[in-house]
Amino acid sequence: MEKLETALRTASDASLQVGDKFDIILYYYHPILRDKFDDWHLRANDLETFRQISMRYTSLEELLVDFAIEPPERGIWRIEPSTPEEEKPLTLSTIHGAKGLEWECIFLIGLMDGVLPVAFALDDEDEIEEENRLFYVGVTRAKNRLYLSLHHEGSRGGITQFNKMSRFLDIPNVFTKLEPIGMPKQRVKHIDREEAEEETLSYDKESLYRRIMDFLK
Repeated sequence: MEKLETALRTASDASLQVGDKFDIILYYYHPILRDKFDDWHLRANDLETFRQISMRYTSLEELLVDFAIEPPERGIWRIEPSTPEEEKPLTLSTIHGAKGLEWECIFLIGLMDGVLPVAFALDDEDEIEEENRLFYVGVTRAKNRLYLSLHHEGSRGGITQFNKMSRFLDIPNVFTKLEPIGMPKQRVKHIDREEAEEETLSYDKESLYRRIMDFLK
C-alpha cells in the first residue's frame, strides 16, 4: 500500500503531463500484472497503447471522456447487412479486444520495438515469443487488406527518440506469410537475413529524410 500511495501522490502532481502520470502508474502496476495474470503480455500491450494515446492529451478528463468506447464486438452486431460500405463505421480496438473477430481491412499501428513487442518483454526470449503470437493475432484479423505502420520519431517522458521498426516486421518473417501489394513474389523469396537486418535498423533524421525523398521521386 505504501508503494501505491507514493505512486498516486507522485502522479497527482498538477505540473505533470498526462502521459507522465500514466508512466508512473504503469510502472507500479507492471509487476502486479506479471505475477497475477498468465496473459499479462496482452494486458501490458493494451496499457502501452493507452499510454501512447494519453500523451496526446493535456487533460486527464478529456482523455477519459474520449476513451469511453464500446467493445468492438458490440459495434459489429449493430451494423445491418444492408448497410452501404461508405456508411459502415470505423472500429477502434486493441489486439486483445479483437480476438476471434475479423474485418475486411485492418490497420495495425505502432509497430515498433517497445510497443510490439512491448518494452517489458525485450529482454526475455519466452516473452518475445508470446508477443510474436500476439502480433500474429493482429495480422490475421484482416480478411482482404492489411496495413502495417509505425512512426519513426516519438516522445516518451518528454524525451524525443527515434523508434526502431518492430523485429516482427523483418522481411523474411512478414513477407513470406503475406502477399504484399506492389512487390514481385520472386523478390520476396530472395531477400536474405542480412538485408532484413538493414531494414530494421533504427532511423536518424538524415536517413529518414533520404527515404522520404526517394519515395517522393
